Amino acid sequence: PHVDADAGPQEQPQRWVYLNAFDIDRYEVSNVHYLTFVLATGTTGPPYWKADPFPEKMAAHPVIGVSWREAGAYCRWAGKRLPTEAEWEKAARGTDGRIFPWGSQPAGWLRSNIAHPGSKRGLKYPPLANVDRYERGLSPYGSYQMAGNVAEWVADWFDPEYYQYGSSYNPLGPVIGQEKVFRGGSWNEDPEVARSAGRGARLRDHRSYLIGFRCAR
Repeated sequence: PHVDADAGPQEQPQRWVYLNAFDIDRYEVSNVHYLTFVLATGTTGPPYWKADPFPEKMAAHPVIGVSWREAGAYCRWAGKRLPTEAEWEKAARGTDGRIFPWGSQPAGWLRSNIAHPGSKRGLKYPPLANVDRYERGLSPYGSYQMAGNVAEWVADWFDPEYYQYGSSYNPLGPVIGQEKVFRGGSWNEDPEVARSAGRGARLRDHRSYLIGFRCAR
């Protein structure tokens, strides 16, 4: 807390975690990539696809309205999986404990699609950015938009006290739980929510215009 005043109790204690090598997508999964999965598998598209299946201007936006189960199904179809919470956080913030992917400087209009004072807007379709925008906000490993745009599902069950007892080597989260974790904040949340250590959770079948995902392997 003395380094990051916004740190919540579910983010503590800060600790070292050691991970085997892994790959993670550079971009959030876009509508057009999710469409290939829908067409190949016969899966129902998200509720925000209403124009056969979506206007061209939405093609490179991150897919939204996808549940944790559906996100996992896409990753498996693509030969990947959802990242663990620890993998996601390392990819987002590196090894130096930075607050945001780009460092500890405040979030700004040029680094991320995050809400700022007066900018929150609840629309039928939200003001998303293409998944390859905001080069000034890259993570240490070159991943885009790990803060803002959409929050992202990860593999783990949620336990606010997990950091007190979880393994320090390739942690996989609790064995069982009620909700799954998402990370990274969205277009309609304040910067402190989009911090790389921030944690949120919802039921596995929850669908939101604030949550998308990326895959790992």
